[in-house]
Amino acid sequence: MYRINEIFSSYQGEGPYMGKHALFVRFSGCNLHCPFCDTEHERVTEWHDSDESLINRICSMVDPSIKHIVLTGGEPMLQIKDKFLHYLATTLIKKTPLNHKLLLNHYPIITVETNGTIPPPEATDTIRASVGYIVSPKFTDVSVAPLMTGVFNRNNCAAVKLIAPKSRMSAKRTADLVHIWSSCVKYICGFVPIYIQPMYPKKFGEASMIKAVKSAVFFQKQLMEKLPEADIRLGIQAHKHWGIQ
Repeated sequence: MYRINEIFSSYQGEGPYMGKHALFVRFSGCNLHCPFCDTEHERVTEWHDSDESLINRICSMVDPSIKHIVLTGGEPMLQIKDKFLHYLATTLIKKTPLNHKLLLNHYPIITVETNGTIPPPEATDTIRASVGYIVSPKFTDVSVAPLMTGVFNRNNCAAVKLIAPKSRMSAKRTADLVHIWSSCVKYICGFVPIYIQPMYPKKFGEASMIKAVKSAVFFQKQLMEKLPEADIRLGIQAHKHWGIQ
């Protein structure tokens, strides 16, 4: 049984596919309870009792302008099991115009936004060709590094997003956080981009936004010093600046 919070079309506002017109499928529920979470995902507006039901619903909302499907949450991996991703990708490819199929060589048509705590299903050739994982770990303990590494190694990790604290911390807390970050992402350095994203306040204003971005810049520099070989970028949530969902 799939519990869906909402399905809507918009523009991807963060990560490596920023600016792409996409269909967002928000799964309800999460296995973490982050105090800074900015997503109201608990409410269920749709129930689907089979892969076929949800896939048909998704495909019914895909029009020629949509070039990307984003499975997000909450934590979508709580519900994505077995062959769902394979069936979804196969169905989308069949419905995709030829010019869109050619783009499969350059970027996935499906991305899964996950916190990385739940290993994804076994990858098929179709999944490897058309699905990418955007991993945004929320952790305070270096012991999660082996699990995160397993997720990265087994599947198509397209990018990592790390959420920077709202403001600067003490030197010790900063060093501890950067150590945890570097321990968890060092295995993928040079392979995928790592975004340091501001922790935007729930009341979005210019002053608070600038403060959050400055903090993210600070932590980006700290991590770059720790992992000079990594592709570490400043990330933003552009859709909040654009005023769209």
